[in-house]
Amino acid sequence: MLSVDGPHDEFLVLLNEVHGGSARSMITKYYQRVIELCELGGFDILGHFDLIKKHNKALGFSMSQRIGTKNLHLMPWMRLHNPV
Repeated sequence: MLSVDGPHDEFLVLLNEVHGGSARSMITKYYQRVIELCELGGFDILGHFDLIKKHNKALGFSMSQRIGTKNLHLMPWMRLHNPV
């Protein structure tokens, strides 16, 4: 299984072979999975939800760039669950 937290070469396989080299695709899918996890619940703390930033250089973007997070529908979940 490939992971965003794995070694850099594994991360590159995930980026290039699974997401066709598209950082936007990979980031969008990552945060969609985070949202699904939060909706399922069963835990009190979600640590390092932004773990995908670990390989920013490979993704070729700055976290200050807009990647369309408003399209991920995260805000309704945050309003409903009021995370700290």
